[in-house]
Amino acid sequence: MADSRRELLMQAIDARMATITTANGYETNIGLHHFLWKTGDWEADELEGVNIADVEDNIRASTIGTTQEDHHLTVEIIVACKAGAATDAFVRKMIADVYKAIRVDRKFGLSYVHQTWPRGDRVQIQQLGKIAGGAKIKIETIFRTGLFDPYA
Repeated sequence: MADSRRELLMQAIDARMATITTANGYETNIGLHHFLWKTGDWEADELEGVNIADVEDNIRASTIGTTQEDHHLTVEIIVACKAGAATDAFVRKMIADVYKAIRVDRKFGLSYVHQTWPRGDRVQIQQLGKIAGGAKIKIETIFRTGLFDPYA
């Protein structure tokens, strides 16, 4: 069976996050460890990394008529890094890299995606036996499907 438009969008976002490496002109290498819906703890060898989760989808009737619906998908992009002398500055670099990657193409190469908007971020640095840093970045991606048809 074919993947739904939402699944294809999440795969495209994950593929974009995978491009975040210093070899591709970014400040960090979070793309070397990228996950969709990572539910377990981060392992030391997975840091620095990025995890993507589609956490909420608000559906609205399309302005085109009753045969289509617009999805306002909230995606949380979580970045994490190891301890360091400048953990806070590195977290800000990871956030900047995520925004830079999204800016490449806010439709992720998909014709049914209308736009992606930033919805903010939250930084967290904590002591868990060692200092670790991270951030949760929220974006909203708007895409269209057929009415009650996630595949069209």
